[in-house]
Amino acid sequence: MQTAAPTVRVRIVGGLGNQMFGAAAGMALAKRLGANLEFELYQFRESSGQTLPYELAPFNLPAKLSRTTDWRFKPEASAYRWWKRITAGSAGHAPVLWRQSGHHFDAEFERLSGDVYLKGYFQSERYFANIKAEVRKAFDLAALVSDVGRHHAAAARAAGERGVAVHVRRGDYVKHADRFVLLQRDYYDRAVRLVNRAVDKPQFFVVSDDPAAAREMFVDRPDTLFAAGGSAFDDMHLIASCHHHIIANSSFSWWGAYLSPWQDGLTIAPRAWFSRSVSLHTYVDDTYAAGWIAV
Repeated sequence: MQTAAPTVRVRIVGGLGNQMFGAAAGMALAKRLGANLEFELYQFRESSGQTLPYELAPFNLPAKLSRTTDWRFKPEASAYRWWKRITAGSAGHAPVLWRQSGHHFDAEFERLSGDVYLKGYFQSERYFANIKAEVRKAFDLAALVSDVGRHHAAAARAAGERGVAVHVRRGDYVKHADRFVLLQRDYYDRAVRLVNRAVDKPQFFVVSDDPAAAREMFVDRPDTLFAAGGSAFDDMHLIASCHHHIIANSSFSWWGAYLSPWQDGLTIAPRAWFSRSVSLHTYVDDTYAAGWIAV
């Protein structure tokens, strides 16, 4: 009798960048196990109070979508507090509830088998490095951008090796300074100095959720284009269209840099990803993709 294929179910969380991390990790595990892939959208139900939308639908990823959760894994279930992490499992047995431990890459991920329910942020390329080409293809942004986005991306591509994407992230970080570092001009100045040593006459393309703050940081640089009026897909596509990248402590610009076809480009990321109190017990080195420079 033929054994049914296992199922990998991923609880999708957060904004666009975090949703992409969860999807990529699920895709990698499902391929390794020959499993069916499901995305649980329980966080995005109307009654959750969640203000962020589910944003992966335009990518048409190979996953079944569910707006409900398995009752055995609901956070409010009393058993959930005791069954946080079970790592032994096989097809035909009870699903393995596997939560990423901490922010680092957890090698236990590579030993999972059978039916698996994934929870976490998975903010490391190591969770899906074995299917990097497939992930990049799955997250093709070109078909999702507006006319404004195409215009900005064309300018970035025209700049060629001079093009440098810059992401200034503020938004909800202003309200959550206890957890995230609100990057200041000194970070961008250090990053720009590195770029100036490596790139001849760089052309900067700045993307931000706070255009006024971004303009303050680059007010004295005439070689700067400030992208405005586009969607999240437009902004991420612009970042990906540049040869080099100065990213923020943000999964959004992480993906913009990661999806760039310019594999020989310079990517600079902030060493201070979280606030000092969070950083004391959070390992972030796995967050940086191979070859990136943390400053």
